[in-house]
Amino acid sequence: MRKLLAGLVLLNIVFFGYTRLIDGPPARLPVETGSAVPRLALASEIKRPTGGHCESVGPFSEQAGAHEAGQWVIQTHHEARERSVEVDGPPSYPVALTVSTLQVAARIATRLKAEGVGDVEIVPPGAGETEAKLSLGSFGDRPHAQARVVALKRHGVAAVIVEQPHRVNQWWLDVSLAASDRPLDVAALKAAYRGVDAALLAIGPCAALTPTPAPSTPGLPSANPTTPPKESAPEPGAAKLPAKPA
Repeated sequence: MRKLLAGLVLLNIVFFGYTRLIDGPPARLPVETGSAVPRLALASEIKRPTGGHCESVGPFSEQAGAHEAGQWVIQTHHEARERSVEVDGPPSYPVALTVSTLQVAARIATRLKAEGVGDVEIVPPGAGETEAKLSLGSFGDRPHAQARVVALKRHGVAAVIVEQPHRVNQWWLDVSLAASDRPLDVAALKAAYRGVDAALLAIGPCAALTPTPAPSTPGLPSANPTTPPKESAPEPGAAKLPAKPA
């Protein structure tokens, strides 16, 4: 029995050697040496297409208007960035009167209110001062302020007009366009954007289009004045009005 098993093992070894001899060594997979794995490039190394340009759309008196118009720009498959600038806004024209003491201001205010004059406010003296003021209304244009001065003369009050400058924010959209893109259609934008300042919108190169003073538009946000008020020349006998304390 042992001789039979040894013979079978020997026969298997001989058969394995024979098959290896006639088949040859196993084939190896080919190795490509001509192509290399591409290297990942850094963001700074990527060359971006040249020839594009930027167009600026505005001005918008409020950021909400710029945002609304920006949504229309995005729908035209363009990128838009909101930008704000501070510009000279329309001045206001307060009418006021300066008197010697707070008691005098109180007497005049009481008399004017008794005579049916509205929009009368007492401004107490500042620190270290004795003169008080009467605020008698503020107007968006000089003609209305002048009419108020004339009406107050009939009540024995010689008020003055103070031109009060303001700074306001304007909003613009900077739109990135490729070299092959057409310029933005300002007529289509005005039709889509129905804000109060739609008629004032303009489109031009970002570098060339400079901000313009904000128009006198109802609801236009105002800012605290950064320059002293400009006082109109008072009529003879009128009291001088210094800047209203903040």
